[in-house]
Amino acid sequence: MAEIKTTIAIELEHSKRSWLDLVSTAGNRRRLLIGSLVGIMTQLSGNVVISYYLGDILALVGFTDPQFAAKYNIGNQVWGLLCAVVTALIIMRFRRRTMYLFAISWCLTAYVGWTASAAVAIEKHNDAAAKLTLFWIYFYQPGYNIGFNALTYSKQTI
Repeated sequence: MAEIKTTIAIELEHSKRSWLDLVSTAGNRRRLLIGSLVGIMTQLSGNVVISYYLGDILALVGFTDPQFAAKYNIGNQVWGLLCAVVTALIIMRFRRRTMYLFAISWCLTAYVGWTASAAVAIEKHNDAAAKLTLFWIYFYQPGYNIGFNALTYSKQTI
């Protein structure tokens, strides 16, 4: 009975808080900023480019065969699943901030390499650059899964 009374008292105390308490202290403002930025960056991480525009990207760099595009897409989805499973199993062993910074750097590297190789492939009709573009799309998946799949949706207390 005492436990129930204590729980009710704690809940009543917390129910008196207002939305202004969310920004009342510097620590709360920082937590709010970090939480908001993680949500926004998860949405802006670039995975949608692969999901929606892969066919167009492949056509731009010279891979116009529909069978090749389908096989590449299936391979990329299987690779993404494999990366997601592996990262979900090992992510709790590392510090959260370190892994976010690592993942963001990985994704940035992938997009810079992807953009440069695609530009060369489109501009100069270079087959090696087109194949390198395919590599960068695959290279992106582990970084995305570390930072914006496993970390974002896992609870960690480190």
